[in-house]
Amino acid sequence: MKKALLISFLSLIFFGMNSALAYDSVENNYEVTYSPKTGWSFSSSDKSKITLTRKIVDGSGGYSEYYYDDGTLAVTLNSDYEFIFENNLICVVNSNFKYYKLIKNSDRFKIVALTIPELREIFPNTEIIKISQFTNDQIIIKKPPFKDKNVLLLNDTNKYFYKYSLNPNYIQDENIKGLLHINNYGEFEFSHYEDEKEKLKIIVRMY
Repeated sequence: MKKALLISFLSLIFFGMNSALAYDSVENNYEVTYSPKTGWSFSSSDKSKITLTRKIVDGSGGYSEYYYDDGTLAVTLNSDYEFIFENNLICVVNSNFKYYKLIKNSDRFKIVALTIPELREIFPNTEIIKISQFTNDQIIIKKPPFKDKNVLLLNDTNKYFYKYSLNPNYIQDENIKGLLHINNYGEFEFSHYEDEKEKLKIIVRMY
C-alpha cells in the first residue's frame, strides 16, 4: 500500500512538472500560417495569410525547412524544433542552445535572436544561464530544498554543442535540450560523445 501511494505521489509530481510547460509544437508536415495582422498560428481567416508546411531535412541535425503551397522553398532554418507562442514562431537550435523567432521582412522570412526579456516571457519561472557564465566549463546552481527549479541554457559564445548529451538526462526537456527541470541535487554533465574532455558541468547545491 505504501509503495503504491509513493508511486502515485511521484507520478503526480512528474506529471505536474511537465504539464506546466506545454508548447504548441510544429511537427513534421504540419501547416502554419503567417498573417501580417495577427502573426503566426496553425490557422487564420485572414485572406492575406501565407501558408507554410514544415519539412524535416534528413541527415545530421534534422533541421527544418518551410515550403509554400506550390512546393517552393520559403526558408531553411538551422533549428530542429519550433513552436508557436503568442503568435510568434519560436525556433530552437538544440545543437547550440540558441533561440530565435521567425519574422517576415519585406518579401522574405528570416530569423532574429530572442532577447532575454522575450525568453523570460516564453519560459516563466526559469533561470536563464548564459554559457559565458561558466568558469572552467562548470557552474554552480543553487536550488532551495523541496522545490523544483527550471533552468534555460543560453549560448552567447562561439562554442558549438552538436552531439553533446546530458548525463544523467532525466532533468532535460524532451524537445528543448537546454531547458532543465531540476528536482534534485548533484552534478550533471553535458559531454561530447567522442571526447570526454569536451564537457560542461552543472553542480546543483542547496541554498
